[in-house]
Amino acid sequence: MPAQALIEMIEAAFCGVTLGNGPSIRETSVIDHYGTDTERQQARALDTTSRWQDVTSELIESHIGIFSFGNRESHRFYLPALMTYAIRNWRHSESLAVDFTIYALDRCDGGWSLLNEAQVSTVIAFLDYMSTGTKCDTVAAQSALAKWRLRKG
Repeated sequence: MPAQALIEMIEAAFCGVTLGNGPSIRETSVIDHYGTDTERQQARALDTTSRWQDVTSELIESHIGIFSFGNRESHRFYLPALMTYAIRNWRHSESLAVDFTIYALDRCDGGWSLLNEAQVSTVIAFLDYMSTGTKCDTVAAQSALAKWRLRKG
C-alpha cells in the first residue's frame, strides 16, 4: 500500500478519537519524572485532547514515553499520530519514536482493547508497511504483524 493511502486509512479509522481521561503526551513525561499532580495538570493544559492530528512531529520526538506511561485511552489517541509520523519520517528520522511505536504494537495485549475492527485493520496495514522498511526494526514489525493478524483471526 502506498504511504499516502495508508495515511488516509489511518485518518479514516481514527477519525473522531479523543483523548478522554488518558494522560496527555506531555503529562506522560511528567509521570516519568515523578512530577506532582499540579505539574501533570499544567502539562496536560498544553496538549490537545480532541484532535490527534494536531500532535506535532516535534512533540512526538521530544515525548516518546507515551506507550510506557499512558493508558488504553492515551494509546488509542496517540497511536494514529505516531503511525502517521512513522510513515512520513522512518527513512530519515533519528528519533526513537518510529521503533518505539513498533515495539508498543509488538505487545499485542489488553492495552489495545479499545481499538475497533477498522482500527485493528489499520494497525495491521501499518505493520505490514513498516515490516518492509530498512531503517526501522523490521524484525519487531514482522513479529508484531504476526501477532495482530492472529488477534484479528
